[in-house]
Amino acid sequence: TTGLWLDSFELTAAATFTELLGRSLLLEKFPRSLKLSPVRWRMAADVGFFSASQGEAQIREALLHLQARDGSPNDGLHARLGPLYDRFSRDLEVPEFTPFRTLLREHILTTWPLAPGDDVLEIGTGSGFVTACLAALARDVTSIDRHAEFVDRARARLVADSITNVRFETADVFAWEPGRQFDAICVTGAVATDPDRFGAWLKPGGRLFVIHGRSPVQEALLLTRHGDTFHRESLFETDVPYLHGAEPAAQFTL
Repeated sequence: TTGLWLDSFELTAAATFTELLGRSLLLEKFPRSLKLSPVRWRMAADVGFFSASQGEAQIREALLHLQARDGSPNDGLHARLGPLYDRFSRDLEVPEFTPFRTLLREHILTTWPLAPGDDVLEIGTGSGFVTACLAALARDVTSIDRHAEFVDRARARLVADSITNVRFETADVFAWEPGRQFDAICVTGAVATDPDRFGAWLKPGGRLFVIHGRSPVQEALLLTRHGDTFHRESLFETDVPYLHGAEPAAQFTL
């Protein structure tokens, strides 16, 4: 061992975390759409290792640096935390990643602009990581996913963590009606066309975060409802998997 803080964690989990942290810190130089060369992968890993090897306090400083990067104050977690958020919100669920997941979650809870009285809809439960963060910030969360196994797994995790303000739905969101409106909606997968259906579920003044467009260049948007109109703010470019049922229509050429 080297006597470093990282030595107390499983090797693969520690290496993965340091690489993702480094890629996030270098996001201005290496955007998501750029395929990293072996040299750039090594550079990202070295940058992440430099921060993570100095311990928890330095990692928290690095996360604050990411939160303070240039951009709109309304930029979402995809923009601010980059690959680090992208991976932890989708996978990296095994116990070895728990210490790193906890660090990231604690950071999100202190920086994400949701109010304690907000009612939130999450479209795409996934691993339940984002669900737990939303639950800690908002009054009530409704989380919907078409995959029963995702919902069951996320529900079990939240029960184990004594989180009680989340209601899960197992359904196709394009065939589902909430019967209410929300202060905020977070769509965890991309949509190919404008999400008019989701916008109708917002309260006046409500905010909808969604990733829109055709891969490999998609646009993250923040839509804020003002009466029957929406203020549309472009946040950043990215490329993430589509929400089931929201993929682009097939194009045929002769």
